[in-house]
Amino acid sequence: MIIDSKHRAWACLAGSSAGVGLTCYIFYSRAALHGPSGGSVPGLIFGILAYLAILFATGLSLRRMVPTWRIGSGQSWLRAHIWISLLSVPLVCFHAGFTVGGSLATVVTALFMVVILSGILGLIVQQFLPSRIKSTVPLETVFAQINLDLERLRLEARARYERTLQAMLASQVEVAVVKASVSPDTNEKQEPHAALTPIEGQQALLEFYETKVEPYLSGDPAFQSLDREKLQPSIAQVKVMTSPEIDQSIDDLVSICEERRQLLSQMKLHGWLHDWLKVHGPLSMILVILVSLHAILAIQY
Repeated sequence: MIIDSKHRAWACLAGSSAGVGLTCYIFYSRAALHGPSGGSVPGLIFGILAYLAILFATGLSLRRMVPTWRIGSGQSWLRAHIWISLLSVPLVCFHAGFTVGGSLATVVTALFMVVILSGILGLIVQQFLPSRIKSTVPLETVFAQINLDLERLRLEARARYERTLQAMLASQVEVAVVKASVSPDTNEKQEPHAALTPIEGQQALLEFYETKVEPYLSGDPAFQSLDREKLQPSIAQVKVMTSPEIDQSIDDLVSICEERRQLLSQMKLHGWLHDWLKVHGPLSMILVILVSLHAILAIQY
């Protein structure tokens, strides 16, 4: 999600709440004889508020699991999730008095910081990756259709290659028919197939497709670093060995390879954009469980 003016209300709410909390904490810490403590009344209030903030932030996951809920839009929930999660950081610090208690509290605090930092990292990534995708992947497509598009490109390249070979063969037959119709050395007509000879560059095109284009489009790991620059020597060689009429077909094959490269780049960038959730989400759920356990044990003892 891009941070824009729509976040202003939640940002102001979180900022003002943190400011009020800081003011209360300063008075409370100065008045406490033995220093701030999570077991004191103000400490418990801060702890309850932090717990509610964490539960509210976790509500985004529940909202996503039940998309039919008509409780606000997904974007509104996400904006609230960001700023309430950030608000929970000072609340947790005020609750603990900027110290770490027993072993469970230490584990909870460490996990809390990992969850918060992973969320901040994901938020930072979302600020610049979408624009990078647009600038580096002009042929961006729907992510869910990328695998289908990759297969489509492979089949399209194959069909283009076969049509080009057929055109070259037709040209060869046409030349052979002309030569066979009137032979300068004899007055007799020759059979068309008697004059057939390999077309110049046909073997070069075949090698270019089968040793460069087809392996790359088929996903051969050894060819996945192939790009236009690395293809340039092969492109120049095959164009020299073929007639100018074939240049457009070669350029089409190169363009198909370039489109595949862009789609693979989109997949990679999309992974960076969303894979952090595979860490952030599960750890958030574990955090809620441990915080709840921490609260129960604190009440009991």
